Amino acid sequence: MVQLEIPKGLTEGQPFLIQMPNGEQTQFTVPAGMSGGDTMVVPGSVGGASIPVVQGSALPPPVVPENYPAGCCNPGGCCTIALARQQLGADGNVAMMRIQYTMEGCCGPAAPFQDGDMPPNMPTQLAQLGVTADEWAHAVKRLNADVNGMKRGMFNGPFLLRCFATVITLGLVCPTLCAERKKQMETWDLAMHKWQDEFNEKVLVPKGGFCKTQSLCFVTYGSKGEKQRWYYRWLAVAVQPHAVAHLRAEKHLFGDIENLSCCNGIDERKCCMHP
Repeated sequence: MVQLEIPKGLTEGQPFLIQMPNGEQTQFTVPAGMSGGDTMVVPGSVGGASIPVVQGSALPPPVVPENYPAGCCNPGGCCTIALARQQLGADGNVAMMRIQYTMEGCCGPAAPFQDGDMPPNMPTQLAQLGVTADEWAHAVKRLNADVNGMKRGMFNGPFLLRCFATVITLGLVCPTLCAERKKQMETWDLAMHKWQDEFNEKVLVPKGGFCKTQSLCFVTYGSKGEKQRWYYRWLAVAVQPHAVAHLRAEKHLFGDIENLSCCNGIDERKCCMHP
């Protein structure tokens, strides 16, 4: 059993949302004769002998879809792997949104999001959920500094030195270089996990939302049969209770997922985003 504190301001018959100790979100209705501030006992599977008190929260407000340019090359179009920016629920409102994410630039760190999503701007769907401009600015600042700041860029001095070392040693240094890249990716992955956990705990979950980093990799082959991998990365944000439950159960990676642990490389199955 779980003791549930009804959100203040609610009256008999009004719905509200709670997050159970096991992480699941459940919708309840204020019982007859009760109101905001009262405590009720509801069924709940939790460990330990004591009965925890769970603070309820008001249902997230409906998030109205934003009009985005239509076209085959825009996210969700037929000529791109990028998934649609908005996913609508049965009520016609936004259930989930995907904010395109950039891991690193060509020659150094890159801003995590596109200009329209970077502070002082912010996705309108987050604003409708109740995320303030200061909360978004702080979260993006931390993401930029603690996560994206780790990346040196795809083509930089150390990268060129690794290429040179691989050539002159006929590939003998590859296991060592793979182990080094694995260590760097594991450090980055821990930092990204920490960032999204904090953004959920401090900002999104209290408002009824939830986020998860995700990515998609698809494969093409060159004229000589060489494997070519292409990526699309995003921050998924669920803004309706059913979408939150669905996103919590979803995996981080989709498409082609490699496991190179046999040669000291990265096991992508353990990552929160394609490296």
